[in-house]
Amino acid sequence: MSDIAFSKFIKLLSILLVTSTIAIESIALPILPAIAQNQPNRDTEIDRLIRELRNEDYSTRSNAVDALGKMGKVAIPKLILLLKDNNANVRSSAAEALGKMGKVAASAIPQLMPLFKDKDFSVPSSAAAALGEIGSAAIPNLMPLFADKDKNVRDRVAYALGRMGAVAIPKLLPLLDNQNPNVRSSAARAIRIMGAPGKAAIPKLILLLDDNNANVRSNAVYALGSMGDSGRVAIPNLIALLKNKDKDKDLRSSAASALGSIGAAALPNLIPFLKDRDKDLRLGALSAIGRMGESGKAAIPDLIPLIQDRDEDKDVRDGAAAALESMGKAAIPSMILLLKDKDAEVRSRVAGLLTYMSYRGVSTKAAIPDLMLLLKDKNLQVRSSAISALGIIAMAGELGASAVPNLIPLLKDEDKTVRSTAISVLGLMGESAAPIVPDLILLLKDKDVRWRAIEALGSIGESAKSAIPHLIPFLKDSDGMIQSRAATALKKLGYKP
Repeated sequence: MSDIAFSKFIKLLSILLVTSTIAIESIALPILPAIAQNQPNRDTEIDRLIRELRNEDYSTRSNAVDALGKMGKVAIPKLILLLKDNNANVRSSAAEALGKMGKVAASAIPQLMPLFKDKDFSVPSSAAAALGEIGSAAIPNLMPLFADKDKNVRDRVAYALGRMGAVAIPKLLPLLDNQNPNVRSSAARAIRIMGAPGKAAIPKLILLLDDNNANVRSNAVYALGSMGDSGRVAIPNLIALLKNKDKDKDLRSSAASALGSIGAAALPNLIPFLKDRDKDLRLGALSAIGRMGESGKAAIPDLIPLIQDRDEDKDVRDGAAAALESMGKAAIPSMILLLKDKDAEVRSRVAGLLTYMSYRGVSTKAAIPDLMLLLKDKNLQVRSSAISALGIIAMAGELGASAVPNLIPLLKDEDKTVRSTAISVLGLMGESAAPIVPDLILLLKDKDVRWRAIEALGSIGESAKSAIPHLIPFLKDSDGMIQSRAATALKKLGYKP
């Protein structure tokens, strides 16, 4: 019987005692044993889960935490006792379970507070997260710790209040004016964690950009960035910080990060900086634009010249390339054009960017025809980069059988890295690469790449069964790695000794 059902039953019973002439025993006696039995079963389950909190396996503890969190009030007394356990994992897990109960666990606040100074790193973090989930009832206990001398304690308080969201803002706003810089800094940090729900603090945060304390300024900058589009009113102030050479590099870098987090609204202010003489300003603008992802695509025409300019600083070229890559599918048409660039370094770099994009799950299928053309490039680095890109595209399942004819010539490339990578790509294509089985069999004689050829034959599968007689001798090879790969490949091909 659930707690709710039990409560309803007691109310009904009390009414019947007063108003009914029916013998109460006839109603209560059959039901009470079931109620009595429910409590021991529940206690037994709580005890079982508590034992699992001592398990060394993280997933076991995590599952127990989730289950205890769902039990609610009935588990709180025993969890509170565990907050003083000698085992740090138990203390941390108990705090997590209480946090999962939210407001219901408010009675545990006094016992959670001392954990902020626990010597084990995970315990204070769990306590802070728990108090953040419990919510506003914990605010009076947390506020005095803003002035604590220990920065770690202040950071945990900020984290707890930040997780509470807008409900904590009325208490945080006055702290932004506090005379103690540690208090101002921690309050700004809490709002930074909170993000957009803390937008009421924006005017005060803008004022803190000129604070005489570096930590206060830094947290104010990041807090404004955490507001997303709501922070657009601070763009002029952040731009001024980015441009100010007298400010320390870290603060300028933080301003760039914040502008990137605010998003596309900052682009009109940032794009002109890409042509500025100040290298640090160009890098700051690139960093900000790169953080915007696809929403920064309006900057693509200005990024291309930076990538192409061989006289440009290497860090700037790298920054422009990274910003372009971050824009995902919006950047692919421009990247395809760059694959045709007269500069081999640009072609190779862009093929590398496509490799990373495909690895991140962005579809780069549109670039396949141009990457195929690069397989015949005279520059070794370009060929290698193109093959690597095609390999990742193959792993994503976007490279079809039409690619095979372009890859076959690379099996005879003078560079063993090119040969090896080409074999890997073909292996990743599975059955689609069946036409190259005879070529792979011949490559079993090439000591530099034969292990790749063995793997590829196994990956091709059924269509590569003709390779079985050629693979069997490798089971007795002097190289253990070759033996192992041959055994795996033969198993895939259905060979039974």
